[in-house]
Amino acid sequence: MVEPVDDLDVVVDVPNSDGVSFLENGPVDRSFGTERIRVLKMPTDGLYSAVVSGYEGAFGFAVVVVDAPLGAPGYFCVVAT
Repeated sequence: MVEPVDDLDVVVDVPNSDGVSFLENGPVDRSFGTERIRVLKMPTDGLYSAVVSGYEGAFGFAVVVVDAPLGAPGYFCVVAT
């Protein structure tokens, strides 16, 4: 979940090492406000990055929450662009 501060419109993605999104429909920008990735199954154990950017280059602050069940594969690093 990404909760923007103030009026920032965020876009969230989880790309692979080639920059291709793991998300079924590509980067998430469903609404102006909080963005959620409800279900994401990573293919293997590893280090993954959740990329958070502002729509059309906007900038600001956001709170990012990564929640995974115990024993779930993968570790996440959040990258703000």
